Amino acid sequence: MPPQNGRPGPLTVQLLAGFSPLEVQIEVNAITAVDTVGQTFTADVTWEVTLPAITTIREDSMLSELTAILEIEGEQFEFTNVNSVQEKYDLYYGLLPAGPVNFTDRTSLATPVEPNTESLSHVLISRRIVATFSEEMTVYSFPVDQQKLTFSFSTGLGLRESLRITPAPLDAGTFAIDNYKMGNVFDVVYHNKIFVGEIDAKGTKKGIRFEMMLERRPGYYVTNVAILAAVITYLCFISYAPLADGKLVETGDRLQIVLTLLLTAVTFKNQVGSLIPRISYFTTLDKYVFFCFMIACLVVVETALFPVVAKSLKVEKSWKEKSLLWFSIGFFTFVNVAWGIYIVLFVKYRKRESKVLLNVHEAIRVIATSGIPAEHREAVLHEYLEECHFQNWELPEICCAEFGYLYVRLPDDEPQCTDNIDKKKKMHASTRQNTEQKLDFFRNIYTKLNPSGSPLRALTRESQMPLRATKPSEAFQDGRGQILRLSGVSPSSPAAATLTRSHSVAVYHRMT
Repeated sequence: MPPQNGRPGPLTVQLLAGFSPLEVQIEVNAITAVDTVGQTFTADVTWEVTLPAITTIREDSMLSELTAILEIEGEQFEFTNVNSVQEKYDLYYGLLPAGPVNFTDRTSLATPVEPNTESLSHVLISRRIVATFSEEMTVYSFPVDQQKLTFSFSTGLGLRESLRITPAPLDAGTFAIDNYKMGNVFDVVYHNKIFVGEIDAKGTKKGIRFEMMLERRPGYYVTNVAILAAVITYLCFISYAPLADGKLVETGDRLQIVLTLLLTAVTFKNQVGSLIPRISYFTTLDKYVFFCFMIACLVVVETALFPVVAKSLKVEKSWKEKSLLWFSIGFFTFVNVAWGIYIVLFVKYRKRESKVLLNVHEAIRVIATSGIPAEHREAVLHEYLEECHFQNWELPEICCAEFGYLYVRLPDDEPQCTDNIDKKKKMHASTRQNTEQKLDFFRNIYTKLNPSGSPLRALTRESQMPLRATKPSEAFQDGRGQILRLSGVSPSSPAAATLTRSHSVAVYHRMT
């Protein structure tokens, strides 16, 4: 039935065993600091967990009993990538109207069976925190880099394993763009939108990774670093300036000019190093400043060695040192133009990808509200993208989670080189495999050294797994709420004797 007077219309449902997945949503109230050197950012965030249309309770005072029955502990919900918390607000439990529902009680003895109407409510659990979050920020394309900010929400052990979680169906989160006061340093790429990066809806600890993207404003670094580095390098070419009689300046004077500018370039490069993270790779700005430094070094080498080389080869009259001026300036100018074109095209293509990602995100949002069954949404989306004729390099990564939830992933800040990581994984895997093949060899050594010992029994993977309890029983808690840990080892067992000797010193002697 359609809604009337702006109120939700009644729903016709069939009561089934189990629950709908819990809907998780975050609201980023403010971003107050981004530290690419410390790999952290500070944010004011509110997370909300909604149990959709789950109760007919009208009083908030009954919510604690309901959550206790469902074994939901809101205090366990948290962001796992928090470094430090500046302020944590109280946990909030509330009710939100979900609208009336029509249902039929098939167990009723009354005839005829009449449908009943009941108003359902959502249960809302939320908390607001102001904290510093850790984030791995890559700056390969600095100063035109983008920084992804991640909020890793986790239910901890506060949710029973049978329950599932999913992001909110329409908007996974929102960003209060009006509260953003860092526009002079970073732009918000996708305005007020929060995206989903990864969903882990199963297991004991469930989690959802929420993401947003910032883009650095490069104006400060271009005008105060790149342009000044180019100017210092161009000034090195004044060593080719002739005197009034047309001759070049003496070699000593030329070296003094160039070395002074070279030391200035070194100081300048150190200043650039203090503005970005101390990393083991070159950023775009690092490469350019280093290139300018190398050009200045070549001018120094040429100034010092050209007279010696020309004299030793007896070509002082045919070799004109002034001709090197045009070659050096031409080459350096060509590199500057090529570098500028590369940066402009790089930013242009990235903006195109962001625009396509935004279109796909909005298409998913419309599909979610269209009433299309969840199992058909992905096929509908792919058919729509084919009709839009997007290029393959423009399309973002599209994922489909449990319950048919579609979402797009934000691109990485910069593709990371994983060759070394893959090599290490292969090395560790091969080392373990080769060592496990020597199991019989180790047993033979033990049998040789201890012929009268008991037969060996291999440990299975299950026997090595630690015991884990999802909820501590009240029977194992004392009056102060502390868990009493009792040992199940019999006093007469060999294990008990081993435990009593745990603090003794064991001395091993080689058997002969």
